[in-house]
Amino acid sequence: MNKNILKRILGRYRDEGVFEYLTGSLSNADLNSLLIAVFDERAKKIKPSELLKSYKTNRFVRPVELDYFEFYDYENRLLKLAKEQGFEIKEFSPVTAMGTSSVVGKVDQKNVLTALRNTEVVSDVTNVIALYLADKIKNRRPDFLKVCASHRHIRCQVFDLPGFTAHFKILSLVTGGFDKGDYRFEIDSMIDHINTYQIFLEKALNIAESDLQIELKILVNENRSKLVSVFEKIKTKLQISKVNLVEEAQAENEYYEAFRFKIKLLKNSEAYEIIDGGMVNWIRQLIENKKSRMLISGLGIEYLYRIINRMY
Repeated sequence: MNKNILKRILGRYRDEGVFEYLTGSLSNADLNSLLIAVFDERAKKIKPSELLKSYKTNRFVRPVELDYFEFYDYENRLLKLAKEQGFEIKEFSPVTAMGTSSVVGKVDQKNVLTALRNTEVVSDVTNVIALYLADKIKNRRPDFLKVCASHRHIRCQVFDLPGFTAHFKILSLVTGGFDKGDYRFEIDSMIDHINTYQIFLEKALNIAESDLQIELKILVNENRSKLVSVFEKIKTKLQISKVNLVEEAQAENEYYEAFRFKIKLLKNSEAYEIIDGGMVNWIRQLIENKKSRMLISGLGIEYLYRIINRMY
């Protein structure tokens, strides 16, 4: 880096505390320039033996222990089925704009692997799809825009659970659009997502309907009776017999709003939660339009692959 640039940035630091200066006064561009210079100097001091030690101990960089061709054949079957169901298949960058998960998604930034140049490593591709859809629909009013992506995520939380790793693949479905009245967007999009997952599981993986269980959850507010009525309509249009209706206070869930669903795989006397989804207000925040709607959901395809193949 040009030493004059670094001198200019550091020259502005006078009586402020280091933390206040870095988080307040310093522009994003100058902060990135400073951090790039810092990490450039630190990288120059790393010895090859230290690099190998870091590689062996850093949980974020470990390779995936899966049969490559078998797993990606399985993944491609799911993506082809998603396309047949009308979802646009997208491949997104491994990084996204800094704040993608925390600004509208209520995820703590400390649980995201923040990078340089105003980026962060993708921790949830549904947040990225929200940006993609918001940009597409801001000046339009489509009934539905449907996007599917299979993406490798990195999350910083530590989960001491079988099958959970620092990075993993999730196949996500997202539907964005606008209010159609009488909860029709919510009803149509949730049925579409659940039916698509059932097609995935039955056609691509030969999982029987009898091995699936759905939990339909309403996040209760003043419209409880209406929300219950909506979920009853959804339940009657599903092809899965094991469907449970659950109620939860909206105040207890800051992530989803009004509606949520889970799909569990019943296998080896266990109930594995493999799919999670619900309504979110992210597009509404991004384009500042109260009529916009968004349903997100995700299938842990790597987690499911390990369950099917009894890898833990």
